[in-house]
Amino acid sequence: MKPFLMTIVLVILSSLTRECLGITPIPANITIIYHRQPVDHFSFSKGDSFLQRVIISTDNWGGNGSPIFFYTGNEGDIFMFANNTGFMWDNCKDMKGMVVFAEHRYYGVSLPYGNESFSSVEKVGYLTTEQALADFALNIEQLKVHYNASKSPVIVFGGSYGGMLAAWFRMKYPHLAIGALAASAPILQFPGIYNCSLYYQVVTKDFAGYSDSCPESIRRSWGIIRDKGKTQEGRNCLNERFAICDKDHLKEENHVDKLIIYIRSAYESLSMTDYPNAADFLQPLPPYPIKEACRFLSDSNADEETLLGNIYSAVSVFYNYSGQVPCTSFTPNEMDRGWNIQACSEMIMPICANGETDMFEPINFDLKNLSDYCFKEYAIREWGGRNLGTT
Repeated sequence: MKPFLMTIVLVILSSLTRECLGITPIPANITIIYHRQPVDHFSFSKGDSFLQRVIISTDNWGGNGSPIFFYTGNEGDIFMFANNTGFMWDNCKDMKGMVVFAEHRYYGVSLPYGNESFSSVEKVGYLTTEQALADFALNIEQLKVHYNASKSPVIVFGGSYGGMLAAWFRMKYPHLAIGALAASAPILQFPGIYNCSLYYQVVTKDFAGYSDSCPESIRRSWGIIRDKGKTQEGRNCLNERFAICDKDHLKEENHVDKLIIYIRSAYESLSMTDYPNAADFLQPLPPYPIKEACRFLSDSNADEETLLGNIYSAVSVFYNYSGQVPCTSFTPNEMDRGWNIQACSEMIMPICANGETDMFEPINFDLKNLSDYCFKEYAIREWGGRNLGTT
């Protein structure tokens, strides 16, 4: 067999080894390769390269002519997706398919500039869907050479943003993939072609499916939190009630927005992960996690202090079901860091709420406000704006 071009490391992990690492066992032995990718696929002006992590299983592969199932990795560590995409593992057995999970650049360990990948515009500017798709294209080309798989059809898979990438890969590289399975892929969720209120209506419907009082409790809580945020005494109460790590996070009234976003994100994530079985896709979660969260929100007429405590218990089902998190932190994790940049550059996906047909406080989608936020969050915070060189 020819050596896999640009492959630096080959590691074989048995199921037992993966269990020792604390990773949910993938139902196959796997090979991990680190594929050297150019940082910029579209220019010859910069020769930088990086190592992209790719998971491969050939346990069930029938050889040249049998299919290759290729997962277009999205915004996170690739093991998170490999451990939670049973559809590919189940079907590869019957179809004698090779299974491949390719990690998205700037996520997991596939960082083009290591710990400095997010340190400057010059370095993070290569975090684009176009570059990621080109990574996947090169993966497939080299896989076919290495495994002598010239006759093997490739089907790309993905979910959510990964589903968008799968669909776009099929459109952009039809000569490399004969089909794409794009699950929950919001490829139409862009300005001008999408009703921005639908997203939160669906989330609300998920919660209402367990209890009418659940979304009503959530709807009522926003005003209470906002009222508490108007005074330092109230903010101190919120700090204590939500066990916030750094009490300075709610030092000013506008800081309450961080808490609102933290709570709202929990409801969105619970809706995306309301599986009938225990899972650890985004966080360790019980079966039907929305049902578990709504258990704390059965009394929509509870007094304010009780309701705030109930809201904390409900969101903790997502953030701290294992009970291992000592306090509430608003610090973005690695996945959020990369995605927030993409959401300010290419992935402008409108979401709005009216507080009537959904359980959220009214939110208007304003492209200018988003642009101003992105400029402040990244251009000014990172590069100083007019304060260059000052202290």
